[in-house]
Amino acid sequence: MRFLTSLCFSLALGFSLVGKATTVESQNPFVSSIDELMTIETITILPFSDNSQGIFSRPLEAHVIQRLKDLHRWTFIPSPLPTVSASAEELDRNPNLLGTLTESLTADAFVIGSINRGANGMTLQLDLYLKRDSQLFIRVDQKDYPHSDLKSLTQQMDLLLTRLIRQVPFEGRILSRQGQRVTVNLGQRDGLEVDQELSVVQIIRAQRHPHFNFIVGTDKSTLGQVRVLKVDETLSFGIIVSERERGAIQPNSKISGIHPVTYPDPISEPLTRRQDGDLSFGPDPVAWIPKKPPTFGQVGGQFGLGQFNKNLTLSGEDPLDARDRFAPSILVSGELWLTTQWSVSGTMKQAIVSTANPLPSSRPEKLNHHVAQYELMLGYNLRANYDVWGPQVHFMLGYGSHQTTVDSSEPLSFTSLHYYGPMLALRGSFPFLEDQSLGAGAELSLFLRPKLSEGPETSGASYSNKINKFSAFLYHRYSEHIRLQLNLDFDLFSTQFSGAGTRSNPAISTSHRSTTIAAGVFYLF
Repeated sequence: MRFLTSLCFSLALGFSLVGKATTVESQNPFVSSIDELMTIETITILPFSDNSQGIFSRPLEAHVIQRLKDLHRWTFIPSPLPTVSASAEELDRNPNLLGTLTESLTADAFVIGSINRGANGMTLQLDLYLKRDSQLFIRVDQKDYPHSDLKSLTQQMDLLLTRLIRQVPFEGRILSRQGQRVTVNLGQRDGLEVDQELSVVQIIRAQRHPHFNFIVGTDKSTLGQVRVLKVDETLSFGIIVSERERGAIQPNSKISGIHPVTYPDPISEPLTRRQDGDLSFGPDPVAWIPKKPPTFGQVGGQFGLGQFNKNLTLSGEDPLDARDRFAPSILVSGELWLTTQWSVSGTMKQAIVSTANPLPSSRPEKLNHHVAQYELMLGYNLRANYDVWGPQVHFMLGYGSHQTTVDSSEPLSFTSLHYYGPMLALRGSFPFLEDQSLGAGAELSLFLRPKLSEGPETSGASYSNKINKFSAFLYHRYSEHIRLQLNLDFDLFSTQFSGAGTRSNPAISTSHRSTTIAAGVFYLF
């Protein structure tokens, strides 16, 4: 009886341990939310778009569909959407459209493409989206491609699809596990060989682009190693040789680094003869770090010298005219890019003008004029290929204030004028050279029904104002984040008076104009 009791206890303990072991192995605590988000088993294609009535989009879409069907990494599922009303650019501007598009999709991910003909050539773009979060996952593009024949564009689309696949932060997945044996969705097509060791990883963190939100980098944690025992065309079978903890490697664990990076033997080529020899191995070597392109905005300042003219036409008297040929000015401006299209900008300009008092017997003989301009604008930006250094057009609407304060004089000659009101502006720029190092642009600003405040006395009972501002500029791309700019600015403010004001000698009209040459530096961040 004692023997049977001991035997039953041992069997119960054994079954309990086996059950616990099975439970530990079937659970995988090494799955982060971002790792699970990036798991792709099925994929589909949404209809491509172009600006040529489908001449390019339809055949290139069919070609990419065939390529994805031949690709064994993912299972292709036909899209239930025959057409898509939103283009890739519209999805960037309105991410909420993605939720509507993905409601009827059953695939884990979908690809959408665009092909557009521009002044500098063809622009091709492929975007990979994940259904689980309806966000852009990977973007690849080819800008200003010089050929537009279908054969060349098909070859470029092949290259883009290859780049897109390679930017997925893992090469394959574990399909199944039994004990220490696993099945991998990679094979001879992917270059796997018998006895090759594969790294199994978990994605623990992802860095996204601040505007477009696609993945720009990932952090990974190694879960273990798998040795390949048998290789078929699209599948491989292996054995786990190590893992962080028992059961860490499970189905959908990611395979990474199947093609290790190799470097040339430094002994076979003297380091100082390499193209980067002076940078890395010269007398003062420094580490080379790639610079991130500007994505948030810009700030800058300019110093200028200009000619200032002021005119006042009096009723029954000779007109008053004053000028300063060398009026210094300083401008400070900043712009914040809220999205790829929308921005907020502000400008402050100050100038000091000194003129002779043109009214006979009036004192003082010299008059100082202080010019202050303030502008706050909301802009809608159209940039070619989302490139801050490429061609672009800005539409701006905002508020402007222009004030000219002059010294008091006796008898009164000039009055201080303050123009203010809503503004409309249009600015465009484009690079001259292929490397975008030199370019030009222009800006036109108009006040919409500007108001006028005058002091210490008024020149008329009512007024009619006209204000125009025009600027032409050249710029040099000094570095990825620094722009040097030379401006030629023209400002014209004019007012027609009617009725009698408070001054003893009523005025018919007044105007002042300035022409300024300014140079400065802008920092793009």
